[in-house]
Amino acid sequence: MVTSFRHGVVTQYNDTIPRPVTVVPSDVIAIVGSAPIYRLAAENQLVNQAQRSESPVDDAVMAGPKRDGFTIPYALDAIRDNNGGTVEIINVFDPATHKTTADAVEFTFGSDDKIQLKRVTGTAPSQTPITVNAEGLTGTFTVTNQGATVTYTLTTDYTYDAVDGVITRVDSGAIAAAEPVEVTYDYADPSLVVAAAVIGGVTGGGSTFAGLAVLDTIYNLRGYKPKLIICPGFSDDDGVEIGRASCRERV
Repeated sequence: MVTSFRHGVVTQYNDTIPRPVTVVPSDVIAIVGSAPIYRLAAENQLVNQAQRSESPVDDAVMAGPKRDGFTIPYALDAIRDNNGGTVEIINVFDPATHKTTADAVEFTFGSDDKIQLKRVTGTAPSQTPITVNAEGLTGTFTVTNQGATVTYTLTTDYTYDAVDGVITRVDSGAIAAAEPVEVTYDYADPSLVVAAAVIGGVTGGGSTFAGLAVLDTIYNLRGYKPKLIICPGFSDDDGVEIGRASCRERV
C-alpha cells in the first residue's frame, strides 16, 4: 500500500529555476535582404546590423509587414510556415539612399478628399504612376495646381502621411474638392537595392560592416555563427553566391 506518510526528516527539492534555451548554430538562419523599416519604431530602423528574431512577434518588430519588393518579411513568413526558429536579420535597405523621386506627377483628390500616392515608372517629365502604393516618403514634398503656378501649403491646404503615402485635402484650404494636382515626392524604392548592397563589405579600417560582412559580427554578439545563409531575390547573382560561400567557409 502506497502512503505519503514518511518517518523522520524529509527534504524535497522543487526545481523552479528557469533554464536558458540553447541555440543550436546549425539551426540558425541568417537573412540578408530588404525590409520596410520606415514602418518600424525608430529604435528598430536599423541598416546593416544583425537583429535576432525568434518568433513572428519579433519578425513584426524587426522587419515589418510584407510590402511589395521587400524581401525579408516574405522570407520570414516562409521560415515560420516551416517551423523555423532563430533568425538573424540583416536589412540592407537604406531609406536615405534607396528612394525614387516622382516629379510633378498628376493625381486627383477622391470623394474622401484623399490621394494615395503611387510608385512611378519612366523618367521626368514623363513619369507614369503604377498600381503599387508609394510609401516611406522622405525628402522633398510639394503639391501644386496643374501647371505648377500655385504651390499649396502644408497644414493649411493639405496634410500627408509619410508612412502610408496618403495626402488629405484640408476643407478650409485653397485646394478645391476633386481638384487635380501635381505632386513631387521621394518614396522608398526597394528595387534600388542591388547585389552590391547585399554583398557589402568592411570599411572604416574594419569598423563598419555591411551586407554579408555583417555575419562576421554575430559571433561576438551571440556566441554562435549562423549556418544557413539566404539572400532572397539575389540567389542567382554570381557575386552574391561567392560572398555566401565565403561566409560559410568562415563559419
